[in-house]
Formats: sequence, C-alpha cells, structure tokens
Amino acid sequence: AEEESPVLEVDEHATEFQRDAFQNVYYEQQHRLNPFTNRQFTFRDASRVVARLTNQYGKWSNAECHSMKEELMSLAPKDSGLIPLARFYQHDKTNNFRFWESENYLREIGALEESNPASPQVRISNYIVGPTNCIGRSSFYSVCCLDECQAVLSEVESVIRAPTATAKRLLKVVEGISTSTVDGPRSLPADLEAKLEAVASHHDGSVPLHGRLFAQWLHLAFPNECAYPQVLTSSSASPLTAEDVSSGDYISSVQDMERYVQNVDSFAAGPTESIWTDDEVLPLLETKASHPIGDAVRTAVMLLLLVAVLSTARKSLKSASSAKFGGPLSKSKDSLPMYS
Repeated sequence: AEEESPVLEVDEHATEFQRDAFQNVYYEQQHRLNPFTNRQFTFRDASRVVARLTNQYGKWSNAECHSMKEELMSLAPKDSGLIPLARFYQHDKTNNFRFWESENYLREIGALEESNPASPQVRISNYIVGPTNCIGRSSFYSVCCLDECQAVLSEVESVIRAPTATAKRLLKVVEGISTSTVDGPRSLPADLEAKLEAVASHHDGSVPLHGRLFAQWLHLAFPNECAYPQVLTSSSASPLTAEDVSSGDYISSVQDMERYVQNVDSFAAGPTESIWTDDEVLPLLETKASHPIGDAVRTAVMLLLLVAVLSTARKSLKSASSAKFGGPLSKSKDSLPMYS
C-alpha cells in the first residue's frame, strides 16, 4: 500500500486540478446563467474547460519537477548543484523518484560532469530540463519541466534593456536576484566576479547577455537553476528532444547502475563546481559587409534610374509647353477638337 501512495496522491491532485478548471469556467459564465435552474453546460463551455486545462497543465505539472529537484538537491553537497553518479543511481525506499538514465544520455544533454573521470557527477539543473522528464509527448508539443533560468535571464534583461552590459553592472543585477534556492541580495564570491570580468575582457569590455560564456557564468551563480551550456561537437549535432528518447534507448542497464552503487564509498570526491571553459558561442547576427564591386554596381544603377526619370520629366515638360503655346498637335481623325 505504501508503494502506491505517491500515485494515488498524484491522481488526487489531478482531479483537484480538473475540478478547479471546471469551477473557474463556471464562475466566468455565472452572470449569464439562471440561478433557479439546474446547471447545464454546452459543448462550447466544455471546450473552454479543455482549453484552460491545456494552457495551465504545464505550470501545474511543474510542481512534480520541484519535488524532483528537492530530492536531487538532498543527494548533493550544499549549493554545489552536483551529485556523484553513484548516489544518483543509488535507490532508497524513502525516495519518490528513481533515476535510470544512462551515462551516454547524461553526457549528451550536458548533465555529466567528468572533469575528474574517477568521480563523474550529475548536474542537477541540466538533468531537470532533460527530455526524459517530459510527459504528454506528441508531434506538436511536449510538457517538460520549466527552465528556471529563463526567469533569471528575463530579470536581467528587464533591468539591462540592452544586448550587452559591463561586468560591474551585471554583477550588481545578478546579486539582487532570488530563486527557489537562492535568497537575494547576496555577495557573489570573488572568483565569480573575476570570471565575469574575464568574459567582459574577451568582448572588449562588455558581456553579451545571450552568449555561452555568460550562460556558463549564470550556471556557476545559480547551479540548481541554470543549466551548464555544453558545446556541440559538430555543426550537424542538435539537442535531444522528448521524441528522441521515447524509444527507451537512453535507459541505463541494471548492471551498469549496480557497478556504481556497490562502490559508492570508493569513488573519489569530485569538484564542487562545473569546470570552466573559454568556448564562446554567440547568436547568429548577419552583417552587411561592404564590397567595392557591389557598391559600384549599385551606384551605377541609381545613376541610370536618375537619368531615366529626368529624361521622362523633360519630355513631359516639353509636351505640356507645346500644347500650351500652339505647338504641333496630332492630326488623327480620332482626335477630339480643342477649344480655347
């Protein structure tokens, strides 16, 4: 009975979620209903309920993602955002979640920290937003855990209101941001401040808000919210999607998990934060490069158009002058007589 209780709890929450959507739609329509008759709902009313359920389901289901995150954080050293892989696979009857993903999958989504090969670790923020945590998959959309780092970046954007900013200004903004695991304002460590200054120096004094280096810096500042931005190994590579992992090929075997679990105490301690790399990736910005031949051709075309316009205007002016001062007119018999 104890094994089934989490499922029953989820079902009760789902029923309550559906009931709330139904009651909200009824309340919105209350002013149009007769209070002295039994409640009746049309097909249009039912469509409104379904639409509300669809639009709000993602945020509602994210409560389970928060529960998963809290459980993962209980397995990690304080504020590190990193879990030893052996502990990640270790099962405890008190846990509500079981983590089965293979090393290859974790590596592919950037969730495997391997700077110390003897002690691989799992990045909590990368794992949470991974495609194996998506539900309701279809060819149109997937319901996945919300990326908490989007809220962090949105708050930065709302203050900066520019694509770049100085390290000093960004540091002040980020130190004032609070999340579900970070209370602001706070003072960030000196090494983080130095890393942000290094990013600014790399870009001639300003930090691009949407570059990989700033995203990597945010991961260190918010290790439980902002995912580590991995660098794709080839131009043809693309991030995994929920549809890619639906076949179950990314599930670890029992033997592989047991290999780590049985030796959980023998693994060396890993780093307390993700390794820093200087690889930068910026959004694609198309710039119009000036070319001497192209500029000459455009200038010539513009001059030809100007000559054509002036020539047409000159002919029109000449025709108008001839008509006004008695110039030659057409002798066609179809011409209309003119009177002065």
